[in-house]
Amino acid sequence: MTQNPYAPPPVVPQAEYEYVVEQKPPVWHKVIGIISIVFGSLGIVCTPISLGANAANPTHKEAMKMFPDWWQSYTVFSSFLGIAFAILLLVAGISLLRRRPAGRPLHLIYAGVTIIMAVVGIVAMVSMINTDSIPVEMRTVIITSAVFGILFGSAYPVFLLIWFLRPGIRNEVASWPRTQAQSPAGGLPLQ
Repeated sequence: MTQNPYAPPPVVPQAEYEYVVEQKPPVWHKVIGIISIVFGSLGIVCTPISLGANAANPTHKEAMKMFPDWWQSYTVFSSFLGIAFAILLLVAGISLLRRRPAGRPLHLIYAGVTIIMAVVGIVAMVSMINTDSIPVEMRTVIITSAVFGILFGSAYPVFLLIWFLRPGIRNEVASWPRTQAQSPAGGLPLQ
C-alpha cells in the first residue's frame, strides 16, 4: 500500500521538553579577591622598599631639605598607614576569595579610608607646594605626579565602593556562609 504524498503527516504526540539552563556560579568574588590580594601584597612589599631606597638615596635627602619640616614626618606616617591598609586589603581579598561575608565590609572600609587618605594627601600636597623654598619647575613635577598618583591610586577604591554598595552584591554576600562547617568530631573545619 502506498501512501498518498499529499496527505498530511500523521499526528505524533510530542513529549514536553524541559529546558534546564545550567547556571554557572558567579566568579566575581574570585576576580576581585585576587586583584585585592595582588594589590595588598604589592603595598606590603613595595612601600618598605621605597622608604628604604629613599632613606639611602643622597639625592632624595638633599631634595627633602627644600620641603617643609613636617613633610618627611607626613610621608613616613602615611607610608605606615598605607602598609596597614595594604594588610587590610590582603585580608579582605582572602576573605572574598573564600566567600566569607567579612570580605565585603573589609573592602568597603579599605575603599572609604583610602579615598579619605587621598583627599588628605591632596591637602598636604597643596600646603607643601605653597612654600617659597620649592622651585617652580619642581612644583610642576610634583603636581603632575600627584594628579596621576591620586587618579591611579583612587580608581580601585572607587570601583570597590560602587561594586560592593550594589544591592545585588550585598544580597549575594549576605547569603554566603558565616563560618566553615565543623567536622562531626568538633575538630578541624571541613573543606
